[in-house]
Amino acid sequence: MITLTDYKWLAREVKAPQTDSEGEAKLLQILNALDQSTCSDAEKEACARTAFNKLEQQQANPKLDLFKHLNEPEQMFSGWKSGNVYQKAMQQVLQNDHAKYMMCGLSIVMSGTICIYFMRAVLSGSYLVNFSIDALIASVMAVFLAINLRNKYRIFRRYRLANQDRILDILSFAICILLKFWIPAMFDLSVAVLFITYLIEKKRLEKQLAGL
Repeated sequence: MITLTDYKWLAREVKAPQTDSEGEAKLLQILNALDQSTCSDAEKEACARTAFNKLEQQQANPKLDLFKHLNEPEQMFSGWKSGNVYQKAMQQVLQNDHAKYMMCGLSIVMSGTICIYFMRAVLSGSYLVNFSIDALIASVMAVFLAINLRNKYRIFRRYRLANQDRILDILSFAICILLKFWIPAMFDLSVAVLFITYLIEKKRLEKQLAGL
């Protein structure tokens, strides 16, 4: 059975098809070629999904020769990209990444806001319940925030956007903290800043996805 964990550009839910030793050798050759390719991670995953699909077709009909350019992987991948199987695979990759980003982005807004609230509470001495309970909730949210930021940047790296949005996140959190301490609580704008940042990044990602 092929282990896919070595290929970081593959989503965790992607599973290799069951095949014989010859099929596994072909898939390993394709995956290793993709690993060395200059394609984006999303394109690599779409090509891998295409290879899995074609291998299943060939197992169902051994007379087919769907890997005739196996020793010329770039030529083979180029040919795949014009086909329906690849287009459907790419559409699935884009939909999955878009859904994951929306979940991560909204989770970042929520957990980031709670962490900033706790920072203000520590300095003002005014807690929602008490220090221990508020600190426990903030700690859980801080871990949740870190996990979702990591997952978001992983998605953005697949489309070569990570560096720009990391800077935007740093600026938005800095502005949120300043607003939280300078503006009275009744005029809190920190949630709005984080949500606007989420919308800007979402629009940028969707523009990038539309170009693929």
